Amino acid sequence: MGFWTRQPAPANDSTSPITAAAAAAASSSPPPPPQPSPPQSTTKSRDDVAEEELSALLKTLSSEDPLSKESLPPQNFQDTLYPTTMSCREAFDELYFCYSLGGQFKNLYRYGTYRQCEDKSSDFWFCMKTKMYGPNTKKEMIVKYHKEKEAEKYKRGPSSEDIWKVRTVPLEGQFMGTFGEEREKESHERDI
Repeated sequence: MGFWTRQPAPANDSTSPITAAAAAAASSSPPPPPQPSPPQSTTKSRDDVAEEELSALLKTLSSEDPLSKESLPPQNFQDTLYPTTMSCREAFDELYFCYSLGGQFKNLYRYGTYRQCEDKSSDFWFCMKTKMYGPNTKKEMIVKYHKEKEAEKYKRGPSSEDIWKVRTVPLEGQFMGTFGEEREKESHERDI
């Protein structure tokens, strides 16, 4: 109980155990040779620490070579449309679901046949193969793999994705007005 109710001793009290131990150690042994002392830690405010970290980050960013290979834009815009990373865990989960009862039932319901899951299996094993390569080679391999998958998809013939065209200009005024105004127009037209 004394721990919770005890008042801290003032800092200038010479009877505190820490100061007594320091005084005893100083009087009993000769002073050690001078060593470079680490910078004394002063209590800095949270804002000061944040400012120092920000300035250090800005220095590292400004010191990097702006013309380095990784900061250059990709050679082909089409390459940016494909993913550059691949999660083996996600590929395994998709493969597992494909072979599971739910995945097979879903395929049977939608298409009337069971699924062989070769595409999911090839995704998983490709991801496992890329683990042994460096980051740049890995990115190139993954982009190439997805390009080939996309090309193979279109070799089979047109799909439902070919029906819709990508908009280059956003729609304007599609949600102007309110539904109340539309209902009033409809009811007025019915009355006439």
